[in-house]
Amino acid sequence: MKNIDMPGTRLIRCLSQMSVSEVSFTQTQFSERLGRLIDIRESMKLSTFHDSLQKVMVEPNENNIINTSPKEEVLRIRLLLVKSIVESFIASDNKSRTELPTLKAGLSLEQLATFDLYQRFYLSHQRDFEYKIQRLQFRVRDLMSLMSTDMAKLSAIDEVIRDTLQAHTRKHLSVIPKLLAKRFDFLLQEYLAQDSDANEEIKQNQPNDEILQKWTQANTWLNQFLKEMQELLLAELELRLLPVLGLLEAIDEQVEKK
Repeated sequence: MKNIDMPGTRLIRCLSQMSVSEVSFTQTQFSERLGRLIDIRESMKLSTFHDSLQKVMVEPNENNIINTSPKEEVLRIRLLLVKSIVESFIASDNKSRTELPTLKAGLSLEQLATFDLYQRFYLSHQRDFEYKIQRLQFRVRDLMSLMSTDMAKLSAIDEVIRDTLQAHTRKHLSVIPKLLAKRFDFLLQEYLAQDSDANEEIKQNQPNDEILQKWTQANTWLNQFLKEMQELLLAELELRLLPVLGLLEAIDEQVEKK
């Protein structure tokens, strides 16, 4: 039988595969903490909140007509965010979007061999995730509130617990850029130890397309780091969407009962 990943294990697996001597995930208990965060997904189901639903006085808002279904809205935003991640690793003239530092004109090799630029890049995506997924959650709650009294009550409960869940999410996922910094330094130091010309390459205080192409070829240090960073972003997006997917499950459960 084919093994099926539990929600969030993709992110844990990505981080574990990046493990180097300076980054011990078992010591930081990151996976355990992340697992507790993932468990909240189950608590979003309607049946779990049965007792609480009885105490919440809410009626469905039948006056507000919204044509988009919750599932369509979630799929739309998910596709938008996945596209944003993928396109940010591709050169473009669109300066308004998040773009990978290595593709920006005018950066010296010394700058490209410093993690600060990549940290800003990753944090920019995290802020985009948080903003768009929060708005998505608001939107799904609005759609739920039109469906039935129980769905309206669950929407109200979700609003109450959202701030706590968001704080936990932000706290646990803020460690990822720190782990990426260690991984970046590990790959760079490994490259410096293996290539006698590497230090001289980095000291060039100007753009150099030839050396940059060398760094980003298959199986090279920077190429490896960029692939891992993109995979982490996609895995983190998957995890951040879990609370919204939990609401969709509650909606599906309600529909099945009818």
